[in-house]
Amino acid sequence: MIKEGKLKIVLVSLNIRENYSLALGFLKAYLEKDMELRERVETIILNFDLRQTRNITISEKISELKPEIVGFSAYTWNINQIMFISKELKNVDPSLNIVLGGPDSSPIAEEILNFSEQIDIIVRGEGELTFYELVKSYSKRKLDLQKILGITFRDGVSNKVISNGNQRLISDLDEIPSPYLNGYIDVKNMEPIANVETFRGCVFKCIYCFENKDYGCIRFFSSERIRDELEYLKQNDVYKVYLANSTFNADKKKMREVCECISKVNSDYKMYIIVELKAELVDEEVCKSLKIGHISEGGLGLQSVDEKTNQNIRRWFDRDKFEKGVRLLSENRINYQIHIIIGLPGDNYFRFIRTLKFALHQGPYQIFPFLLSVLPGAEIRGLTEKFEIRYDRNAPYEIISSYSFSEKEIKIAQLCSKSILKEYASVIR
Repeated sequence: MIKEGKLKIVLVSLNIRENYSLALGFLKAYLEKDMELRERVETIILNFDLRQTRNITISEKISELKPEIVGFSAYTWNINQIMFISKELKNVDPSLNIVLGGPDSSPIAEEILNFSEQIDIIVRGEGELTFYELVKSYSKRKLDLQKILGITFRDGVSNKVISNGNQRLISDLDEIPSPYLNGYIDVKNMEPIANVETFRGCVFKCIYCFENKDYGCIRFFSSERIRDELEYLKQNDVYKVYLANSTFNADKKKMREVCECISKVNSDYKMYIIVELKAELVDEEVCKSLKIGHISEGGLGLQSVDEKTNQNIRRWFDRDKFEKGVRLLSENRINYQIHIIIGLPGDNYFRFIRTLKFALHQGPYQIFPFLLSVLPGAEIRGLTEKFEIRYDRNAPYEIISSYSFSEKEIKIAQLCSKSILKEYASVIR
């Protein structure tokens, strides 16, 4: 149902741990740059900590605002809560329009709409332009979903699920106003870590990741924009910042430019800046840039040291270059943590233990073992038969077993890594 008057939109972020989403801030920023649309639309962002807030309480607080549209950004850690809350909202107001976006809904849009009647529209892929066009259509009270690229929706007459063509990517990311600099993110009440996006896309094609699916090419925010955001965060007493990108050192030239801008803000090391690095690409030049930017920590994705496993997951690993990269980080006093994955196809318990042993020998201050998630949109979803993968169909879609890694071995690997890393942590303190 399309109502009269000013359109009220509530964008809801369901956060856990330090996963404070930038997505809704970007959506509001892109809407608000249209001065004419701003006169017709009121956009409110609500943030909830899933550790502290009950689902029913969230539903009540949203309903109190009497919105016409409610938007959620869906991730593995909140998709189940989103489905529950959406049902509660629809029970209160059946005319409410509920819109989903994000990596846990975009790749399986038709599947969600076919099985979840409470969801009306899913914004696929990069959401700013698509959501803007959707809201603009709603605000004119002449809704025509057929003309909006990048959405999947349920037709109101036939009840058929329809997917329109893909939306174009925004070539110049600076067209998206900064949610920080425009005050759309309340940094005073957020988690003690702020996310800053420096580019979108990924040069690697690992089959377990969806990063290269949403964005088919690498696009950068300007270095000046990044500098201004960091300056804003620093002025607001934000100590820890995570540059939320897949591989910070994938483009050395751009990394150098960004680090030079960061240095103008962080010359006093008052901000603890974390980046993701490909260890094999860490060399003297990379370390020099990291030092210029006063980068404090790098996250290193090791995942597995097994050659066959890396062939299966289409990932590049070079033992000698990895060790050299770690050594250079250590010599330059840049902290590093290592990420490994339990349950990769090709691995088994013994191969995983070799990976864990290799990671321990690198001397990181922390090691994170993750259980493989068979994520929506990741290529591995289409290879489950090939690798005989069994996984939980509910988020976070964790693996149960594969052709090489039995269910029993996976459970033992989890227990052993937990025990070993607990002892390791006590030793390095």
